[in-house]
Amino acid sequence: MTDALEAHEAPAPSGPARRSGPAAGAATVASDDAVPRATVFYDGACPLCRREIAFYRRRPGADRVDWVDVSETDGGDVAPGLSRASALGRFHVRDGDGRMVSGGAAFAALWSALPGFRIVGRVFRRRPLVWILEGGYRMFLKIRPRVQAMVAPAPPRPESGYPKWLVGELRSDHAGETG
Repeated sequence: MTDALEAHEAPAPSGPARRSGPAAGAATVASDDAVPRATVFYDGACPLCRREIAFYRRRPGADRVDWVDVSETDGGDVAPGLSRASALGRFHVRDGDGRMVSGGAAFAALWSALPGFRIVGRVFRRRPLVWILEGGYRMFLKIRPRVQAMVAPAPPRPESGYPKWLVGELRSDHAGETG
């Protein structure tokens, strides 16, 4: 478990990763309230991840976070020391001090970067709470494919607006009736 929680120093992200939002491409700087800029690496192809990130991006202070949709990047590293495969497999955040964290610790780092969640983030960055958060995140990763299937958009309906199975039943049960 410690490998996921250990932070390592790495230079600021550069290269092929696409950033989005008003601060796209900005360097690591201190914000108005002296909280250094964080970078969030997320899987934009995952419907669940996309919804969760959309929630955080609507929060006050989200404009002071760099958001990198890893699914839109080409192969290779999305940031120094972070491969695309790793970033798609686990949630990653580079905090304002340049430390890359993943899993539960990444959520604590994100929360610490957003004013409305800052206290919660600071609390969950501490042991043993960060370990509990990591344990919950690992359990979530095991059920993530099933949860994604529930969150995925429903297939489009036929032109009639009724589900295909119902259209099939209506046509077969009432064929030839005139009213």
